[in-house]
Amino acid sequence: MSGGLQERSGLGIWPRARRPIMVSSPMTLVRNQDRSPNSQVEVNKRVGLGQATCLKALVVVSGRSVLAIAAQAVVAGIFVLKHNPSPWSAAAPWWSVYATLIDLGCLVLISSFTRAEGIGLRDLIGRIRWSRDPFVGILWFLLIFPFFWAAAPLSSWLVWAPNSRTCIRDCWRDECFPGGL
Repeated sequence: MSGGLQERSGLGIWPRARRPIMVSSPMTLVRNQDRSPNSQVEVNKRVGLGQATCLKALVVVSGRSVLAIAAQAVVAGIFVLKHNPSPWSAAAPWWSVYATLIDLGCLVLISSFTRAEGIGLRDLIGRIRWSRDPFVGILWFLLIFPFFWAAAPLSSWLVWAPNSRTCIRDCWRDECFPGGL
């Protein structure tokens, strides 16, 4: 091409280099001083050693759902022992109690896998900068919370609006589901 420009792989026009670019590995793009346990270089090293695998990541990701179902099953089992006619439904209002147990179970699961990789839970978070991080957290809260504040009454209105024929509540009646639910 004229003008010292060339097109590379359809990504646009790039200036032609005067000397060849020598890249020994993709890891040279990472800053040399970034050697935290959660940096890309360190993660790739643990993957290469077999300490971090896709199966372990899948277990951690799906573990929360499994723990949630197991926790509700335990509470439903208690209601079965109390001869409740609908134990699974009776266990549902107790989610705020067993959600704490689910969170603790997830932390134990993550902690066991990170310990096997040679790092700790704190290494996943990184260094906390007390002069900046609390303010960033408050800022994110103030930016995101209004959406939840607006969504709660809107969703309640959509489900429970009186005299609304298009409301979701009407689908629980015989018009939408023959025989009802």
